[in-house]
Amino acid sequence: MPSLGYITTFLAFISAALAVGMLIYGARREDEGLLQIGYRGLHSVFFLSVLASIILIMLFVTRDFSVRYVYNYSSRDLPLFYTISAFWAGQAGSLL
Repeated sequence: MPSLGYITTFLAFISAALAVGMLIYGARREDEGLLQIGYRGLHSVFFLSVLASIILIMLFVTRDFSVRYVYNYSSRDLPLFYTISAFWAGQAGSLL
């Protein structure tokens, strides 16, 4: 499960770079097709970021302490509400 989170984050980064490139190139050439590809790329960035966030929250809920972020900001003593809110405890979760 953690590797799926890393993969979705990496794919979101690649998709964002390609989408911005397509949007810039499409705007310069005034090509509506390239602009549409860029917008679809931005939609995929949103989807992949939401998916990565859901995976990280699931790692908190299942208390998978093999992930350093979960290990650093959660414990077995926390109630479920605080375990889920630990998603925003560190900078990485907040930025995600």
